[in-house]
Amino acid sequence: MRIIAVVNQKGGCGKTTVAINLASAIAQEGHRTMIVDMDPQSHCAVGLAVPEEQIEQSIYDVLISKSRNEPIRLTEILWQISDRLE
Repeated sequence: MRIIAVVNQKGGCGKTTVAINLASAIAQEGHRTMIVDMDPQSHCAVGLAVPEEQIEQSIYDVLISKSRNEPIRLTEILWQISDRLE
């Protein structure tokens, strides 16, 4: 397993676009790929055509739930885009 991080503090510099396209290219090569969007605005999900009304929680909600020892329902925060891209 390899982890690739696309990071920058500046907004609007293309992090989401690079992450989506990189994950898509890797998935097309036959590798299972997962994008973890740490941005509370969830732009990766929107960029992958997940309808905004289906985005009920952000990574912030997940982290807060974990700190409170509350259960996390992964089905509410994970979307399978294709058989190789989640």
